[in-house]
Amino acid sequence: IVTAVGKKVRSVRVGDAVLGVQLPFRARGAWAEFCAVDERWVTKKPECVPFGVAAACGLSGLVAFSAIDALRIHAGLRIVIVGATGGIGAIAVQLATRAGAKVIGVCGPTNVQRAYTLGCSLVLDYSRGPWDRLLEAQGERAVDRVLDLVGGDDIEQMARRILRRAGVFVTVVGPERFVGDRALGLRGV
Repeated sequence: IVTAVGKKVRSVRVGDAVLGVQLPFRARGAWAEFCAVDERWVTKKPECVPFGVAAACGLSGLVAFSAIDALRIHAGLRIVIVGATGGIGAIAVQLATRAGAKVIGVCGPTNVQRAYTLGCSLVLDYSRGPWDRLLEAQGERAVDRVLDLVGGDDIEQMARRILRRAGVFVTVVGPERFVGDRALGLRGV
């Protein structure tokens, strides 16, 4: 709950419930009872979201936003999100859908309906086989983007097979090892 604001703060007011992250990351301070945070790193907490859930949204939201930003999502693109129903994936699906992309989610069998509810236009159950083959069986020959929230050589190989020639692959868990790879950095976790 905001207890005080600086003279130039415009996005929040005293009494607002907020969520966010404290950047730059510091060794001490974010777990304190009170801390000073730049207004750019917080947003008002929706009333329907409990504080415990909101606390988890800050970092997951930052990672999802940074990944979607790195993918340069816009209307009309087809994107595969591997791990579409996890904490980061659920937010990424909604951001990509809001940007107008057709989102193809990859998740386990117990989360298929949840992926559709989040906004996926097609959901692939990884327990039924390699998701690139499942996608091809649905008539999808190539996609524009792949967001990997799971990691592993198999995910990278499937992405290579299914991405268009000028496609973009972003992983939040893989190593930088190819020419052109770049870390998203502290501000783009």
